[in-house]
Amino acid sequence: MRLAFVLMLMAAPACAESPLTADEFAKIVTGRAFAHSFPPDPPYATEEYLPNNRARWVTVDGTCMYGTYFQSDSYICFKYDNGDTPCWHYFADGPGLIARFSENGDDPSGDIMMRDAPPPLACAGPDVGA
Repeated sequence: MRLAFVLMLMAAPACAESPLTADEFAKIVTGRAFAHSFPPDPPYATEEYLPNNRARWVTVDGTCMYGTYFQSDSYICFKYDNGDTPCWHYFADGPGLIARFSENGDDPSGDIMMRDAPPPLACAGPDVGA
């Protein structure tokens, strides 16, 4: 009977990994920068995560956008200085993270791969030196 129970547990599908909370996310990302890409494409932007839940988003053309992030239900949402407030689920993924946009629900087909990038990030235009 005991062996049957163990075999049943081993055959059961693994539970889906829970998304990171904002506190867990902050512990992983603060002081680091991550390149964002849709595999197998090259990175299209990099985000640097600063103390106090602040972030700096830099596109490949050097355009910068600043924001803060916060917990909203099970999502981590970013409020950027341009007024956008996208929300995401983040999952630990070996050397980096996987980001899943809230509008995609549980569909992983649009997941974004986040991998370490070297800070500091350069910003073009009026944000130079920021």
